[in-house]
Amino acid sequence: MKKLYFKYLNGFCLFAVSVFMFSILGSAGFSYSLFKNLMLFRFINLNIYFLNIAIAVDRLGNAVAGADLFNDIMIKEGELRFGDPSMTISKVLGINKISKKHIGIDDSISDILNTIEPNHVENAAKDNNQ
Repeated sequence: MKKLYFKYLNGFCLFAVSVFMFSILGSAGFSYSLFKNLMLFRFINLNIYFLNIAIAVDRLGNAVAGADLFNDIMIKEGELRFGDPSMTISKVLGINKISKKHIGIDDSISDILNTIEPNHVENAAKDNNQ
């Protein structure tokens, strides 16, 4: 019997399953971790937990918006492009800022991030985990 294979739909099917699973498990896992760490007064663990989620959401944003939208409105020839899910938006902005290839909106976003955390995008550019 021929194996059923969705040659052009497998990405969409995996996306649908992952969103469904995240909607169920994500809220349960988040609630549990928040409650557990608050009850045990593990505020440092909670801070690390939120930082890890922020990095994951940043990578998701890079994959979702970066591939087309960010590349069309912020990237010029020769710059590192957005869209790689293994990199954060901050890392791409930092690499392009260090290489002096930023234009307009890139600098504004970098300035906002650097206001929240000094040298955020520059540090992200050097961090191998982002």
